[in-house]
Amino acid sequence: MLETLTGLLGQMGDVLSTGPGLRVLVYGNTAVLLAINSIAGRSTARKKAEALRNKALASGGPLARLRTELEYWREVQRTRSELAKLAVERRLLHARRAESKGRRFQNAERSAMAQIHAARGIAEDLKRADKRREEAEEKQREQGIVVPKVVRRTRPPRSTSAGTKTRTPT
Repeated sequence: MLETLTGLLGQMGDVLSTGPGLRVLVYGNTAVLLAINSIAGRSTARKKAEALRNKALASGGPLARLRTELEYWREVQRTRSELAKLAVERRLLHARRAESKGRRFQNAERSAMAQIHAARGIAEDLKRADKRREEAEEKQREQGIVVPKVVRRTRPPRSTSAGTKTRTPT
């Protein structure tokens, strides 16, 4: 950086002796100031640039129009991204609902299968009990023992209104 500055100052001295020296001097001073700002830190240069930009925006020139167009474009992009985010969230919610519905159907199917299996087991147990009872009756007949026949009765289903009534002893 120091070599660049010394080279620049040497060239400025040479150019000042010729005709367009003033213009090069202005450009040279700007270059020296920019170099000093970059060495000292970019905060002052950034502040100056922001001040110039704000001044240009306040004057209402093409930069101000560009700024309003940029702000409009940013707002449109923000709106589009929010809508896309909402669409993704909606799809995710729909997928979660479909998944839970599928799980509920699977669970219902499993419980129905379990109930069918249990009912088959009960039916097989009843068949075995009937078979044992018939075998026992045959043995009793062979031995000549007479036992009164017991009839298995099933209870009729109670209605819900009868089930809720309380009975009082009479």
